[in-house]
Amino acid sequence: MNLLTYSLHLLGSGVNAYILARQLRDPLTRPNILAGYQLAESGAVPFLEALRDRAANEGDTWLADRLTRHAADEKRHRLIFA
Repeated sequence: MNLLTYSLHLLGSGVNAYILARQLRDPLTRPNILAGYQLAESGAVPFLEALRDRAANEGDTWLADRLTRHAADEKRHRLIFA
């Protein structure tokens, strides 16, 4: 990654963090932001469970265990954002 790309990445990340923090501080936009996070977390669970089933069918028990743990974390995050 060259210096220009890194600088643009750093600038974009900073702007994104500022906008998100501002929206989370505002009581009018906070519920929509948290609802979006809850939707994203709950939407990932079926995908992770499908990947877990595929890994289990292929005999990769380590990956299946890790995906099970990750899906459980996503479920817990969904409850936090709710």
